Amino acid sequence: MKKRSVLLLIAMIFAAIYLCMQISNFAGGVQSIGTAGDTAEEAGAAVGTAIGMGILLPHVILVTLGVIFNAVAWIGKQRWAALTAAILYTVGGVLGLVNVVFMIVPLVLCFVAYGKSKSV
Repeated sequence: MKKRSVLLLIAMIFAAIYLCMQISNFAGGVQSIGTAGDTAEEAGAAVGTAIGMGILLPHVILVTLGVIFNAVAWIGKQRWAALTAAILYTVGGVLGLVNVVFMIVPLVLCFVAYGKSKSV
């Protein structure tokens, strides 16, 4: 029986914590958009928040898919899923360039776990 990769587990934990923070930010943004008042300042803030959420949405989607594939790689001991998760983290980091710092650890750990795993 093959041993599970600790690197993939650490990457999945880091990415899942980051994803929870992003979902929390999105929930706060949706709430602030929904409670926009009648003044122009509040309406402008709501429009800006909606634009920001729209720009960051592809990043969050790719990180979500990366966490899913990371879990598949760790639970199922699948080498291809580790590579897929690493690629999704990379592309997600590029799309959310401001938040790429938070994606470096899971990204590197997934690539290292893929490189250290045995060929099928």
